[in-house]
Amino acid sequence: MIKIVLDKNIPYGNKVFKNLGLVVAVPAEKITPSLVHDADALVVRSVTPVTSALLKGTQVTFVATATSGFDHVDLDFLKDQKIVFASAPGSNADSVADYVMAALLALHRLKKTRLDEALVGIVGAGRIGGRVARRLEILGIKTVLNDPPLARRTGAARFRPLIELMGCDIVTLHTPLIVGGREATFHLFDEKRINQMKPGSVLVNTARGAVVDSMALKKALKTGLLAGAVLDVWEEEPRVDMELLRLATIGTPHIAGLSWDGRVKGAEMAFEALRRHVGLAAVWTPRLDPPKALRPKAKMKGDLFSALGDAVRVVYDIEKDSDDFKESPGKFEQSRDGYFSRRDFGVVPVVSANEIWKKNLKAIGFQGEKS
Repeated sequence: MIKIVLDKNIPYGNKVFKNLGLVVAVPAEKITPSLVHDADALVVRSVTPVTSALLKGTQVTFVATATSGFDHVDLDFLKDQKIVFASAPGSNADSVADYVMAALLALHRLKKTRLDEALVGIVGAGRIGGRVARRLEILGIKTVLNDPPLARRTGAARFRPLIELMGCDIVTLHTPLIVGGREATFHLFDEKRINQMKPGSVLVNTARGAVVDSMALKKALKTGLLAGAVLDVWEEEPRVDMELLRLATIGTPHIAGLSWDGRVKGAEMAFEALRRHVGLAAVWTPRLDPPKALRPKAKMKGDLFSALGDAVRVVYDIEKDSDDFKESPGKFEQSRDGYFSRRDFGVVPVVSANEIWKKNLKAIGFQGEKS
């Protein structure tokens, strides 16, 4: 029987992974070299750096992260040691897209921008950026997309040079963090780039903190060049720039992708990868409790986007997440570890006889099927 060291905050981890071996489930901070030295498999989240310092001299042959991103993993070291690696690409894509939609509707409510008149630039049009683009376009909101790798692979004219997005009212970032090389994104939005943005526009970052130069962003917010910023990621996590947090319209502790459904998808993908690695026929068995239906009021108040924002806040109040974090910014990891209640819009049924409600709520990700 193999020994599996597992982050205890991975949903259903202890219950389901025991079908694959002996599970040792511990808090992330207790995943140490001494704990994993005789382990065969390691399953982590993004808070655990997987490097030679952790794994050198161990018998680990398999590592999985139950997250879509893997910049906390030293892939070169794993390759050199012939350690099999798996991640969970796309597991939190719906969760992040939901967060962005909630953020844009909040910006509309707070009068930082008008969605009915907005042009939205999307930097990175993959799993997440592509979802955001589709939702906005169904709502009739114009978008401009930038994704150089996709542009080269597809030759599609819809992908535009980054400079064209600088005239947008909102720019939302969905790129990986890449340091150096042709596709470098480190400080992609530096002082020069930010100064090219439309005066009064808003920057949204749910990608990686270091894609944006924090000092340059603070300056742009202080001078009023930018009307606001939505920040879920920070340049030196878990340390957060307190001044930047105060200046941000919405600031949260890297929880955009942490819906319960997104976490479970990531856990299931890690489980499946390990199951294949060990050659067992075990199955992923947990079932999630069904979410409460969204029952919007029969009459919409105000314009469409204000009404949609009011409906979304019943399911996910992004402004409360921001207020809570601004009150306790030092509890970055605690806020993330205890973040379990939010559900993906896509699992929430909409109960309404109003076809306009159902159509537009479905456009931003809800089921929108029940009446």
